[in-house]
Amino acid sequence: MIKNAAGNRRIRPTRKAAAPPRSRFLSEWKKAATTAGVLVGLSAGAFAQGVPPLPAVPPELLQFYRSGGEVRFCINAASSLAEFDRALAQTLADSLLIPAEFDEIVDVEPPFPFDYRFTVDEADLFVKVNNDCDAVMGYRLPRSGLIPDWLIVSRPYLESDMVLGVVDPNVERFADLPEGARIGSRIGTAGDTQFRSYLQALPREPVDRVPYVANDILLEDLASGALDGVLIWEPALYLAGGGDPATLGIHTATLPFDIEAITFSVALKSDGQFLRSLIDEAIALVLESGVLAELLAEFGLPEDAAATP
Repeated sequence: MIKNAAGNRRIRPTRKAAAPPRSRFLSEWKKAATTAGVLVGLSAGAFAQGVPPLPAVPPELLQFYRSGGEVRFCINAASSLAEFDRALAQTLADSLLIPAEFDEIVDVEPPFPFDYRFTVDEADLFVKVNNDCDAVMGYRLPRSGLIPDWLIVSRPYLESDMVLGVVDPNVERFADLPEGARIGSRIGTAGDTQFRSYLQALPREPVDRVPYVANDILLEDLASGALDGVLIWEPALYLAGGGDPATLGIHTATLPFDIEAITFSVALKSDGQFLRSLIDEAIALVLESGVLAELLAEFGLPEDAAATP
């Protein structure tokens, strides 16, 4: 278990959540849909007496409200972002003035601490999405950009970084590491791929890359001195440190190469284009208003992980 400098679990204080921003065009559409339902019983003569024409209501919106007007969000229970994703999903639904229901994507395999991976395979995810979910939170956009043809994705809401975490206060950049320093890196990440490519391009490797399968073991070995640094998903440092990596004695050092951001979106069934347009607008609202950054801070995550508005 990772603890803070005093050896205690860091407790995050609770606070009242800010009211979510409201979707202006959805509010107008919902009002129009309600008005249409009220006026549908009026006689033609009523319209002849000066009742103003109704604004156009998209048929997709009418169908949405006729079908119950709620969204079933699925949460990846194995992800360390699960609580944050649930709170964000509720905020998105509130901003759209629609009720939300929740289900969890679970697997028999234990989750990886301080990680974002789905532990279910694509076949199980397909079954879950087509039976229990309208929208899946925490879907990491693949580096290849290839998405299964039975899925579509929203605009990103998180763009998180891979960073070099160290405990030596004299190390401010990669070049400050001592010769032969041991750097742990979780296999299968964009950071590990770029790290290997960088080292292989050098005349000789100044540090030793040590592959790992889990972020919690990386952090434990960094704390014990078995590693001199870790190439790790930045939110893992915040989650392990209760919102502040400094409580673990860890700071980040500058890398000599760029790493593609780890980006998260909402995934939907391929026939959910209308719902995606609503969720895209809601994500834009929480990004532009700063509500998403506030949620990140509330759950001990880096505020700058919010996607570009």
